[in-house]
Amino acid sequence: RSKGVLAHECGHVLITRYNLLPTPTAAHEIWFPLLNALEDPRVEIWMMRRFPGSRVWFDAVKDDVRATATAAPNSLLDQFMLGSALTGLFGFEDLPGAFGVDPIVERALDCTRSARRRYADAVPDPSLVSPPPAAIAAPRLMSSDGPAPTDPTEIAVRGWALTAWLIARDEILPEVQLLIERDIARIVAYATTSTEAQTVLASDDTQARAAIVRRAFAAVPGDKVEIGIPRDDADWRRAVAAWRDFLAGEARRRSGRDRETAADEVWRRIRGALSEEAEPADSGSGREDFDIAEMERSVASQVHELRVTLEQIMIARRTSRWRGGFRSGAGPDVRRVMRFDADRRDDRFWRRQLRAREPMGAVGLLVDLSGSMAADGKIRAAIGGTLLCAEALSAARIEFLIDGFQDVLIPIAAAGEGLTAAVRQRIGEMALEVSGNRPGGNNFQRYNDDGPCLAEFAVKLLARRSRQNLLLVVSDGAPEGLHSTKGDLHASVARLSARPDLALIGLGLGEGTGHVRDFYPAAIANVPIENLGAEIARILRQHCRML
Repeated sequence: RSKGVLAHECGHVLITRYNLLPTPTAAHEIWFPLLNALEDPRVEIWMMRRFPGSRVWFDAVKDDVRATATAAPNSLLDQFMLGSALTGLFGFEDLPGAFGVDPIVERALDCTRSARRRYADAVPDPSLVSPPPAAIAAPRLMSSDGPAPTDPTEIAVRGWALTAWLIARDEILPEVQLLIERDIARIVAYATTSTEAQTVLASDDTQARAAIVRRAFAAVPGDKVEIGIPRDDADWRRAVAAWRDFLAGEARRRSGRDRETAADEVWRRIRGALSEEAEPADSGSGREDFDIAEMERSVASQVHELRVTLEQIMIARRTSRWRGGFRSGAGPDVRRVMRFDADRRDDRFWRRQLRAREPMGAVGLLVDLSGSMAADGKIRAAIGGTLLCAEALSAARIEFLIDGFQDVLIPIAAAGEGLTAAVRQRIGEMALEVSGNRPGGNNFQRYNDDGPCLAEFAVKLLARRSRQNLLLVVSDGAPEGLHSTKGDLHASVARLSARPDLALIGLGLGEGTGHVRDFYPAAIANVPIENLGAEIARILRQHCRML
């Protein structure tokens, strides 16, 4: 069974490329989990064609699945994804009865059976050199990093991946959306029977709302609700918000991340700070809703793409390499042994394992938390970019350090701390520092002492003494220090720019930030507020590839 699981993951590495393709707007929350489920039979079919001997391994996995089958989850969406992932093992026939799939889901699986088969068959030939379908134009093979590949093998892999993607979007997604609508209708139906559920769904408690969703799925059968509820219905909107909370919680559970539980009082303060940023003081409109789960969902697709790229880079760095051509070593090089058998003059047929490359250094992110960051959605963008950076680096096991700054450094994530629940909370509380009402915070938002804060932050970052580190500074204004001047920033940048073990880059957030070029030799000015996360991701990819 373990060999089958390993072969399955190898198949993903070789032919899975959906992370390079766009996410349909209407399926933002569920697109990657859905494609991951559809992709499982696809990689297994291709692996059995490419490596026929792996069939017995996959048969062992099938036997294990059959023997350990338990009741399917209550969510219709989850049941469909479970069925899509496993039916490849069972020849696209119905799942064993032990899974107890809802009749509604059975019909959806039946309706999409042909499309799912064609999705699974949309693979290159076993040699990995078959051309992509004629309908695939070269511009559509472009990745998020730039131009289309020139390697024929990769062109074939991406071409067939896009063919499968189109089948999923055009023929499978519509049926899935009906299941989602029915799941949300179950939440609405359950709320009509429970005053407690109505109260919780109207609250800001994301964990409690997700718990109500789980109760609704357990209590209301999928075939006992009517779909077609108006989208502007208040009960529907509250049910959709709770359903999204449920999805976010399930995603954290499956990925093994910490379950974040920030105090309600803290998140109410964060929402208040951001609503002050978004609305004039005399506005009569309601406050803008904000929570960290929503911010995480907004950067989820960027996190996934960046994480995959960084993981690939780091795997290559951490993998020990073997080199042949030695008279002694840990093992023989079979080709050289065969050559030696024919010609005894060269007995250098042993291989030695070379040490993996030195680990890369840490990544530091220093964020301006002065009061000017409250304007035009800048702090929202900064929180999103910080989450993106921390999520992707944590997943790729790259050490990172994050601080904010006003007149002094404001610790967010210490080196080696990782992305814990406490770090997530401190990232969210950056908004409170900007508005000056963070409980126990620094709250000196009138000042930004860039020079001394940058120097102190660099000392912490460089304490690891690695070969190459990256330090990003995000700010939206010139230094306005309580106890420093612009000259102090020039001096700090000059000292750090001369260090061979550090790449220092200044990012000017928003229009009118050309001044960063006056301070940082490597600077990106006037970064559009909505593009900050993408710019940080681009820099991280480029930096890691250069090492």
